[in-house]
Amino acid sequence: MCSNEAQGKYPPLQAGMFPRQNGIADTAFDFGPSLFALYPEYLTDPNLLFCPSSATLDQAKKNILDANGKPCLQYTDPKNKCASAVDNSYGYAGWVMDKLGYVQPGEPLDPLITMMTTFASSDAANLPSDLSAGGIPQLVAALQALLLNKGLAGAFMNKEASKIASLIDGDIDLSDSPYATRALGNGGGNTIYRLKEGANGS
Repeated sequence: MCSNEAQGKYPPLQAGMFPRQNGIADTAFDFGPSLFALYPEYLTDPNLLFCPSSATLDQAKKNILDANGKPCLQYTDPKNKCASAVDNSYGYAGWVMDKLGYVQPGEPLDPLITMMTTFASSDAANLPSDLSAGGIPQLVAALQALLLNKGLAGAFMNKEASKIASLIDGDIDLSDSPYATRALGNGGGNTIYRLKEGANGS
């Protein structure tokens, strides 16, 4: 349903300029699907965001409620609460990842951690557990290319909402990144496609 109305695309990563409770939009970088593309029309039960067997499930459910006990998924503050709780249980990137074999020691996560702690309403503790000791190379390549080679980090610093949205919602070209010779694009090429209906997103 959501993808049908977004030209086949699945929700993007929740990264960009989003509303705060003070009525002013500010940066957010959460490792989950954008709730601003899903809620409330497509996500009618916010509890689906959380793993039912999580030891912290009760607290997670409380984190998406405001002081009146109503869902507060229309805001990305306070930190790790309301919409920014989207990555409490599950990680989601929004691009096709077809090389998810974990490789030790992995890739450094410094740029991603910096984004999540500097500009975000979330923090690095919410990264998926299999990234804790080092990133999956394809995912890190995608994020590094966006942050450093495509200008996402600068767009966040300057709060350029339209540029952030364009980068987050597009394919990622690795050809001008340090990963260009490592065949980390989809199908061994140099492009990581946005997650969408179809065989390869092209």
